[in-house]
Amino acid sequence: MARTKHPPIDFLQIRQEQARDEARQIREAANVLSSYSHALDFLREALQNSADAIDERRRKEPNAPARILIVFDIPRRQFSVADTGIGMGDSEVKIVLTPNVTTKSGRYARSGGRSRGEKGVGLSFLALASNYLHIRTSDGRRRHDVTVIGGRDWVMGDGSSPKPMGAHESDDADRHLGSDRYTVITVGGIDPKAFDQDLFAYSEEELVWRLRTETAVGNTRYLWERPFNRERYADDIIVDLRYIDGDRNKHEQRVPYAYATPEELAPRRPVVDFDSIANLPADELVRHLRGKAVRYVKRLRSPSNRQVSIYAYITDGEEMGRLLEARQQRRGWAPVANWQGFVIATRDMPTGVPLGISVIPTRAYERRMFVLIQEDELQLDLGRKTLHGQTRNMLADVVRRAWRRDLAKVVPRVGAEKAVEPLDLSVLAAAIERARRRHDLNAPIPYLKTPDSRSAVVAIFHELLARDRSVLPKMRTLRTGVFFDDDSLIYLGEPNGVAPLHVLFAMRAADLVRQLEISGSTARTANLAVVWEIGESDLAERGVQVAELEGADDGATHVLLLRGVASLDELRIIGLKALLK
Repeated sequence: MARTKHPPIDFLQIRQEQARDEARQIREAANVLSSYSHALDFLREALQNSADAIDERRRKEPNAPARILIVFDIPRRQFSVADTGIGMGDSEVKIVLTPNVTTKSGRYARSGGRSRGEKGVGLSFLALASNYLHIRTSDGRRRHDVTVIGGRDWVMGDGSSPKPMGAHESDDADRHLGSDRYTVITVGGIDPKAFDQDLFAYSEEELVWRLRTETAVGNTRYLWERPFNRERYADDIIVDLRYIDGDRNKHEQRVPYAYATPEELAPRRPVVDFDSIANLPADELVRHLRGKAVRYVKRLRSPSNRQVSIYAYITDGEEMGRLLEARQQRRGWAPVANWQGFVIATRDMPTGVPLGISVIPTRAYERRMFVLIQEDELQLDLGRKTLHGQTRNMLADVVRRAWRRDLAKVVPRVGAEKAVEPLDLSVLAAAIERARRRHDLNAPIPYLKTPDSRSAVVAIFHELLARDRSVLPKMRTLRTGVFFDDDSLIYLGEPNGVAPLHVLFAMRAADLVRQLEISGSTARTANLAVVWEIGESDLAERGVQVAELEGADDGATHVLLLRGVASLDELRIIGLKALLK
């Protein structure tokens, strides 16, 4: 059969009466975009669809190939996700881009199997949040190509740009990744300023970590089974990453189809299962756990009889901090999230959503714990940004029960491991080489590189204080490292009998809030904080509001409304990135 060009797909024609109401369609599209704030949501949605498509095909063809190929192209600022799933035919490609329409459930469902996502907004988001979306798919009979151009320009321009349509062509079926059924989603034209960060700023190592802790690639199924065996599911779906760096070098690696737990960050630390030590008396626990970590896995019931699975990894927090610092020095990157605290998963897929509620009585113990909580009936808001309050409270109650019954016996008694790798000259040379490759900071100060750590923020702040005609008011540092390694006591103006300000530092405001949550009483004296960037969407996830300030005597650009975090109602902060623009 010859290649066929079809009429354009008007995927925003929600109902017949709306066909000519473009303003209404723009509002519908804007609602979809407003539900997402994270750059990683592009990959989250594409990979969720790929995993669902593979599972759907394997329900009918158990021996069908199960592959996902992710191509992450930094120079072109686009990515693609290809899968050997069920594929789509003519009828499916005409509806899949329409908001709130899905082939996973309801009227257009193609099978009765369960899916990770069923709201029908994922592909709509990809089409409307970017300016380029291409779908190439084959159902074994015909290949279809659908291209959408200018979706984001149309939404953000209130219709001043041409309305996006799906240009649709079909041809004879072909093969991709060794399969005649497949789908390839390619996305480009993403505005880096529209989301929490630039998607294409991820290093290869950080991208892999986030794929395995915040997308469907991080299959959590192995966590709940005994014996604990990640390798059993690591290749259940073959996931390959082709990472094309800024110099157009291609790096290819196999990414395990398995959640990346903090256990992988400290692979030499012995891990014991909680069940093997549950009945030991307290004095024996102390001796038994010194230098070891604990793995805790339970399935509990909520008061409403919903099953909640809990995985916890308990280790010494200070030691883990040292390991991460050494990792940062060796590799130029270490995780700052999803290795500590309480995170939500559903249907064997991590969401990246924190529980965001205090669940244990002593916050210092949270530094020793990572807890993944899975509940398969979760109702998440669009974009998986937040949990409904009732669900959040239900999960918190289950975790508190696990704490009182089990975890409180173990967490305070986990001992530190003393061995720390020293910094050597090869590590320093590698760090210098990485620094030279980083982008220069476009600002009128001699600190050249964009900061990527708290210590770099401290350096920029003090460099600004030392310069004439600084963007900051006149300040004098009394002492650094009062409670933490890099906090400061600072006089505003000349010392005149007034107590100095206690100033904290962090890369982002959300990192600062996390620091306050785990630091206990030592943070209560803080008057001011200095961060590189504010990150309002990350703050919203933690339930913290932020307001802008102008003309503040202490140079503060914003104020955080903390509502009792570390006994602080609010904290003024200086956002350096905003000041240096």
